[in-house]
Amino acid sequence: AQYVIDPNSVPISTRDAWCSSQITQCPLICLQYANSTGAEVNNCDPKALAYECLCSNGVTPNASEYSQTLPYYVCTEWGTQCVAGCGQDNTCSDECRADHPCGAQDPKKVNLTTTSATAASSTG
Repeated sequence: AQYVIDPNSVPISTRDAWCSSQITQCPLICLQYANSTGAEVNNCDPKALAYECLCSNGVTPNASEYSQTLPYYVCTEWGTQCVAGCGQDNTCSDECRADHPCGAQDPKKVNLTTTSATAASSTG
């Protein structure tokens, strides 16, 4: 789900940090896709809470499926504001979080790579 909050309800310093994280995550997410060498377009606007992430293979990943992305932060803030709006109603507060999970619920494993490591042993 796409969550919307008023950008001005969050300090600009926080939004800057969210965008910094989004810009860091975009190429890493892109590398999980076949034939992608990273991000072709990677922008984030902290004033509007908007971003663009386009992988080199033409895929636009669904960043809401990942943690540490702008949609993840907006979703968690939406939950925080939802809880604040519940007052003392614990059922309402619980539903804010339980019914609206953020980040990776069932992430797609699109580019599985198997690696093996050999332990080095030293005898002396």
